[in-house]
Amino acid sequence: KRPVGVLYNKNKPSFKVRADFAVVINDGEQIMLEGDVQIQQINGQKILIKGERLRWQPQLSRLVMEQQPRAFDERSRITATVATLQQDTNDLTLVGPVQLDRWQEKLALTMKPDTAVRTGQALWNLESGALQAEGPVLGQRRDQEGVVLEQLEGRNLVGNTKNGVITVKSPVVVTMPKN
Repeated sequence: KRPVGVLYNKNKPSFKVRADFAVVINDGEQIMLEGDVQIQQINGQKILIKGERLRWQPQLSRLVMEQQPRAFDERSRITATVATLQQDTNDLTLVGPVQLDRWQEKLALTMKPDTAVRTGQALWNLESGALQAEGPVLGQRRDQEGVVLEQLEGRNLVGNTKNGVITVKSPVVVTMPKN
């Protein structure tokens, strides 16, 4: 009950893991964590990944969040159907639909997001911030009442969350409903 652990990468602490319950299967071949599962990145962007069930395969350095995975930083939230963290490379694979919600203000997660982008499967490197996502891509910028100010549709996207840059690949269609 209430297990807490630290994962290492190249002999340095990289993630802190906690949950409500854990079950060790086949002498540590697989570990199931359930309840309020949290994976906190210790260095870099300090991404927090939360969910309800995590299947950890230590020999493969793989952690699979199977129920309600969501990842947070100070201004963003990413949700998916399944999230797989390859701990030795810091790659987070998100199987979707994947949705990125972003706020202009830091820690404003209780308000409606200013920008929402929906994609297919995505690959996000938590160390470098590199992000690639399959399409179709649907992005919307909204006001606080939820009214769409601008909408963007595209084939796929690439970007970097550290730099705050996302590029949507053509063909791209932009609509501004108020205009």
